[in-house]
Amino acid sequence: MLQYISNKNIFDSDCEVITNPINCVGVMGGGLALSFRLNFPEMYEKYRQDCLNNLIKPDNVYLTDSYSLNKQDGKCVLKKVLLFPTKDHY
Repeated sequence: MLQYISNKNIFDSDCEVITNPINCVGVMGGGLALSFRLNFPEMYEKYRQDCLNNLIKPDNVYLTDSYSLNKQDGKCVLKKVLLFPTKDHY
């Protein structure tokens, strides 16, 4: 079930899964993708390596378990990040 939530930061969400639209070349250089890269550095490194190995394709989605630092209380939080390839190149 989808739920529309406004006026809330996606990274502060208590949703089980958050989605990151990605390209297939391993670059998260701006906008929402950059925010994901900064909030989930381990996810970014795995994504980048998978792109270098030609494992990321536009016709597949990738579900990852990623840790992020909660800005409110300083604790690490496990989030599921759905990587959704939208294009071959940025």
